[in-house]
Order: sequence, then structure tokens, then C-alpha cells
Amino acid sequence: MRTAFVLLAFVTQAASSVPRTIPEKVIDLDAAPSERWQASVHEVVTKYGFEGSFGPLLDYIDSLNEKTWTLVELVASELEKHVPSEYAEEMRGVANTARDMGYGKELPLSTIVGVNLLYEFSTFCTSIVCVDASNRIWHARNLDWSFDGDSMRNITIVANFHKGGVSVFKTITWVGYIGAMTGMRHGAFSVTADERKPSDGIFSVGIALERMIFQHSRSVGFLMRDVLSTNATYGDALKTLAGAPLASSVYFILGGLTGNEGAVITRKEFSVDVWSIPNGPEPWFVLETNYDHNTNAPPQDDRRDLGISAMRKMGQAGISASNLMGVLGTPAANGSRGVFNSETVYSVIMNSGQDYFNGSTWQ
Repeated sequence: MRTAFVLLAFVTQAASSVPRTIPEKVIDLDAAPSERWQASVHEVVTKYGFEGSFGPLLDYIDSLNEKTWTLVELVASELEKHVPSEYAEEMRGVANTARDMGYGKELPLSTIVGVNLLYEFSTFCTSIVCVDASNRIWHARNLDWSFDGDSMRNITIVANFHKGGVSVFKTITWVGYIGAMTGMRHGAFSVTADERKPSDGIFSVGIALERMIFQHSRSVGFLMRDVLSTNATYGDALKTLAGAPLASSVYFILGGLTGNEGAVITRKEFSVDVWSIPNGPEPWFVLETNYDHNTNAPPQDDRRDLGISAMRKMGQAGISASNLMGVLGTPAANGSRGVFNSETVYSVIMNSGQDYFNGSTWQ
């Protein structure tokens, strides 16, 4: 009954918003990188058509200015210089699959590279890590994105990465997006990325691309996939996320297994701030939207205070998957957009220690 109540609450909070189960696809890490995404690309294009899957997303990519697109093409022309060779081959595989389906002109390698730099373009999110009364860590996340239409929902999948026939980690991603913005490594940690604006308030895609090209800085999405692939513990992940050179500012929200293993890692232009449980709004959780935790959020987008109020109302004793989904469903109030709003693409609850990973898209 509780789950049904939560889903009903979501439906009533935004016009035409109903939950849809996210399809899960196995990505076989033992397969050749160029073959790993073939089936998923073929399936979404066959099911929704090219315009209903990749079309509106490409409209956004095509709107980039000439300088930015020149930099994207430069990265694509020297791909192994800027991204791990494994990821370069996966992107080529996506482009080759599109070509074989008759969409090579619409979805060339340069466009696939542009898609894979989406964090460097724009995203808004709410992420929460909390510890329940039984000392277990939970991680809740809404991803908001301002693309037109349902294209992001149509290409959203749970990518289940297998090695030796065993699931190693999962992400919620988009078909063709090789990196990660939301993921969980089984029995180890969960991690999400929330956008952070630079200190001057201007988010420059061009600057981020120039850092990748000339300073060998890492893309946020590719770094997160590296962490999920290679880091075996919360401590290892925290060290990597706090220390790797990055092309963009970002908030990494990291959850472990027990106790105080929950942190917001604020990667600024020239410094790092780690804000951990028990130093959050309450000693049992931290919450991040898209503003530094020690500064005020703008009143028209104070998802932080709305989320904090909902967490306090739920209480530590009330932490559960369904109740956290209710927090993610907090509607607009007091002139602020809601934690759940018209741009929310998906919501997910993760608990690595309990091997729990459950999310929905909204349409």
C-alpha cells in the first residue's frame, strides 16, 4: 500500500507524469568494446524510430555554437588522446551501428562524442545520502534535464555491466552514453553527479573542452565510469573523485555501506570540499542539488530546503526505499520549483550493501 501511495503522489504532482519502469540491458565487458552497445542502439531505434529516440537530443547538440562544435570535432578526431581507448571503441561501435541501420549521416562519431560530453553541457539534479536506524546507507537521486519531448526517457536504460558472467556495477544511462552520472558498484558504493556552476556563474562548454584537449583533464562521466569499474571500496572512490583532474566543476555524491560513509564532494575550479555525514543538515544525511552547501540557493530553485524539510519529516527511523521515493516526489512550494518537477527524467533509490537498485522514468 505504501508503494502505491507514493506512485499516486508522484502522478498528482506534475501534469501527465506517470512512472515507467526503466528497461535493463546487460553490457558485457568481456565482449569487444565496439560490440557492447549494438543491441541497445538497434532496439531503441526500432521501437521509437530515430526521431523518437535520438532525434530531439541531436537537435540540442546541433544548437551548439561553431567554436564549441569545432572543439567537439577535434576531440573526436583524436579520440584516444582524450578518453580511454576502451571508451573510444565503444563510441565507434555506437556510430557504426547507427551507420549500419541507415543513420550514419545523422549519428556520426563526432555527434556520439558530443552526446558523451553531456555533463559538460547542462544537467540539474537532487541527490541524497542517508544512514538508517540499522546503520545502512541509502542513496536517492532525481535527474532533471531540460530537453524537449520524451527522447531522454525513451533512450534511458539500466546498464548492467557484467564481467565473467557476473554483475559488477549498474548505471542509469542513455543508449549511446558511455560514461556514468548515476551508478552503484555491488557491495561497495553508489555515486551520482550533480552539475555545479563555476564561481563566476558562467558555465562554458568551450572551456571544459579546452581543458580536456590541452590539459588532459577528465570528463565527469568517464571518470565516474572509471570509478565504478576499478574502485572496490568507498574509500578508494572518495580518493579518486576528490583527486582526479577534471574538465568541469561538479558535485559528486557518494554513498558507502554503513555508518558515516556518505559525502558530497564539491569539485571547484581550484579546490575540493568534502562534506560528510554526520555534518549534514542532520547527522544522518547529506543532500545536494546544484549549489554549494555553505551558500544560499536562489528562492526560485530552493529544492534543497524542500528536500531537507521532507527528510526531517520522514525522520531517520522512517528511512526506506518507498519513503525516500516520496521525498524525491516533493512538489513545488513557496515559489520554488519542486524536488520533483516537469524536467525530472528519472528517479532512483540505491543501497549497495543490500544490492538494491530501483528507478523509474517519468512521462
